[in-house]
Amino acid sequence: MSQHHQSATSATHRKRPTLAQKLSVARLAEATSVRNAIVTTGCVESCVRDWVRDKSMMAEFKGSKTRKKNTGACGGKTILPDSHELVTHIKDLRRQEVATTSAHMMLFLRDGNMPWIEEYMATRKSGYSSLLRLLQHFMDRHGFSRQRVCRQKKTQVDLEETRIAFGKQFHSHHPDVTMDCVFNADETGLTYDMCPNTIWAIRGGGSYVANSKTHSYRMIALLTVRGDGVKLPILFVIRGAAGGVIEYNEFDDYPPGHHFAMQEKAWMNGTVWKFYLRDALAEHIENPSVLLVDNFDSHVTKATELLVKSWGVNCIHCPRTAPHIVSHWMFPSWGRSNNTCAICGC
Repeated sequence: MSQHHQSATSATHRKRPTLAQKLSVARLAEATSVRNAIVTTGCVESCVRDWVRDKSMMAEFKGSKTRKKNTGACGGKTILPDSHELVTHIKDLRRQEVATTSAHMMLFLRDGNMPWIEEYMATRKSGYSSLLRLLQHFMDRHGFSRQRVCRQKKTQVDLEETRIAFGKQFHSHHPDVTMDCVFNADETGLTYDMCPNTIWAIRGGGSYVANSKTHSYRMIALLTVRGDGVKLPILFVIRGAAGGVIEYNEFDDYPPGHHFAMQEKAWMNGTVWKFYLRDALAEHIENPSVLLVDNFDSHVTKATELLVKSWGVNCIHCPRTAPHIVSHWMFPSWGRSNNTCAICGC
């Protein structure tokens, strides 16, 4: 019994603090003293002094401070052969926008390192699973992360060329326009009252739900930002009978100072677009201006173009191949205010 207890105790791993915990101890040591931080937290003196010394470096770390324990690739060296070449190979694949997975790393290692793979898998209880975890930890230590696939029809190189060409065309046609006379309107969909992906259910019981619609309710928010960073009121397109009355008790409160429109499917059609131009945009037009919009059918009708031209507004449509690249890079994003034009950086 005592031998079993001794072996279990010897196998206990030392707890390693996270960066957030190290920063907390370092701030405590600076606010009081190193001795007080040691007594309060129970940390080793040499560690506390090292954390105080490296406080600025830990504070500037861009990753998750509550999960990461080091700011860089600290600890033992990797046992993977040709590790530097492997990182370079994966980076080259990502530059070509290849959907890289652990299989690509496995194929790279098999070319010339098959004996090492066989030896590693033979010395592990679950050979393939251990090798897969080793590759995943290796990529995490070298600046890679698992992300959702962002699908697009064109490569980033082609989209960048489209952006540059559109920027040159814009500034050649409107060389003297000021940023307070340029407007960028873009739409985004909002979905609410959706059934969650996971729920709390009794263990061993069923997880059935009465309402499992994936798109229960939906609305569209039309965001408009001026070139100098001023954000205009939002137009919310709500699903309902066109021209119907909005019941304000449907939500706890509707945001004041914004515009609301009703459409059967909460889509941006010609009627809603005219409502936006007359009721939301017109009151902010004081001088000849430029309106940048996506190349949707409701935006390119002759009636709407004649309407905005009567106010001295020139409506420019983004290329159909890359509306999100041009529109989002024309100005800063909705959440930021900046006076720099992102088309050419001027």
